[in-house]
Amino acid sequence: MDMIEQFPKLQTSNAAASSPGQLVNSVAALVKSSAGHYGQAFFDSLIQCLADTTGIDFVYLAKVDAEQMYSQTISLRIDGEPGENFGYDLEGTPCKEVAVRNSCLFPKKVTELFPEDQLLIDLGVEGYMGTPLHGSKGEVLGLVVFMSRTPLVDTQNLMTLLTLAASLLTAELSRSAIEEENLRLSNIESVTGLPNKAALRRYLEDVGRKTMMFLQVDELPAINDAYGFNVGDAVMRSVSERIQQVVSAEFYACLGPSKLAVVMDDDVDPGEIVEAVRDHFMRTPVTTGRVSIYVSMMCGAATGDKDLLKNAAAALRQARTLGSFQHLAPSVGETEEIKRQQVAYINTSNLVHEAIKRHRILPVFQRIIDTETGAIRLMEARMRIFHNNQMIAPKEFLEAAIAAGTVTALTRAMFSKTAQIMASHQIPFMHRISSYDLSEGYLFDYLQSELAKVNVSNSNVTLSVSQSMLSDNATRFTDQLQALKSAGFGLAIDKFGTGQLNFNSMMDIDFDFIKIDGQLVSGAVTEPRCRTLVTTAVQLCQNLGAVAIAEHVETEQVHQFMRALGVDCCQGNWFGKPEVLSI
Repeated sequence: MDMIEQFPKLQTSNAAASSPGQLVNSVAALVKSSAGHYGQAFFDSLIQCLADTTGIDFVYLAKVDAEQMYSQTISLRIDGEPGENFGYDLEGTPCKEVAVRNSCLFPKKVTELFPEDQLLIDLGVEGYMGTPLHGSKGEVLGLVVFMSRTPLVDTQNLMTLLTLAASLLTAELSRSAIEEENLRLSNIESVTGLPNKAALRRYLEDVGRKTMMFLQVDELPAINDAYGFNVGDAVMRSVSERIQQVVSAEFYACLGPSKLAVVMDDDVDPGEIVEAVRDHFMRTPVTTGRVSIYVSMMCGAATGDKDLLKNAAAALRQARTLGSFQHLAPSVGETEEIKRQQVAYINTSNLVHEAIKRHRILPVFQRIIDTETGAIRLMEARMRIFHNNQMIAPKEFLEAAIAAGTVTALTRAMFSKTAQIMASHQIPFMHRISSYDLSEGYLFDYLQSELAKVNVSNSNVTLSVSQSMLSDNATRFTDQLQALKSAGFGLAIDKFGTGQLNFNSMMDIDFDFIKIDGQLVSGAVTEPRCRTLVTTAVQLCQNLGAVAIAEHVETEQVHQFMRALGVDCCQGNWFGKPEVLSI
């Protein structure tokens, strides 16, 4: 006889669903039990309803693995009461037949048909009925099963209920699976497959005192540019796999395109971890396809029972100044100092934005004096932010402005205000411009537009650029500076004698003024080397037809010394501190 018996016609029995009327009531109860429930609550309420409606001894819902080799119950009722879920191998069980073939009914003597199924024997099962739950692609998601200690009767009605239950359970199981997968993906970084930042945050909520280290791959931006993002992603996957092999940790995460995190016991020495990582990656390149790359990393660590994520991130930022495979693990006091610095940076960035928005960028002016006559040659405009009745100098906010990308906005606000003031005083003025201004390429049109508004000639304005900017960007900015010179603007080199010197720029651009750095000027009185450098700078200016300006002249002695050396103009507090001029 076939192992799977066909459904018999409705038989007389004492089952709860033994008549058409009772079947209708059972179906209604089944549908009603599932209303308003989701997930586990849905499964439990429906399995409970099946147990109550049919009076079957064992009723359960189980998931089946993709290979159909193992099953795990997720909702179980024994004699109408919740039972403890369990897992079991499918081989040699009637559930295997359900998974492989379809709905199965063994109304009696099921243990004789499946003598290797010890579970059936231990439970004293006599009758078995099961039906599979199929996904949208036909795959088996799970099983819903009736098992009875006595032979099953009225099997047609039972199978009707079981089939209806299966359809309801399939829909919810599919929905739950999608929800679980979405939840999993929302906590997984897509490239490496490691937990993401959200998952790391949850993990850190109640883990006690730990050490966390951030490791950031230095070369990833270059790899992406050189070989494409597919190679970059493959490199990160390989790096993450190796980190898990080299570093023994409780939790691994990927926080972005190039940043990994590991959480370890608080007694771990971060220096030893960095040493192990460095040795591994310096010895073995990362190979993906035809590309083989030696990677390096920056590392930052923090130890404690709170603010680990924030403190490790701050340590990583600080570690960038140390170089690859160096690490920073600040103490509690150092962490607080880092926090203070970051708060100060944020406040300063806010200050800059507010100053731009509320027109609190103000110029102050310092005289540049003719060394021989004492007359004002021109006025240099210097930027200040007016805040809480104080004038704040650029050294207090320039770094934050650079990081926030607001340098050009500051220049525009400053130049506009300076032009208005100078128009009313009819004095030539000098105004600083930066590499950020030249990089945006807006100066030629903007400066002339602002001067036209206040009827100031281009020839009354000298634009100063730092020597270091010319050293780094001479060829990039030459065309713009030449165009400004051709339009009538004067040009000056600021802080001459500091950093690297690029004479090519001085060959290509006709500078009107060269400002000799203040350290050389103040040292020339007592230091022969400084005196020689200032003398050389003055001779260079004379040969180029440029006006030599000595910066930071603070005493009459320095003034007279510069005069004796042949310096054309002087600037400094000896002639007056920077001052506010009214319109």
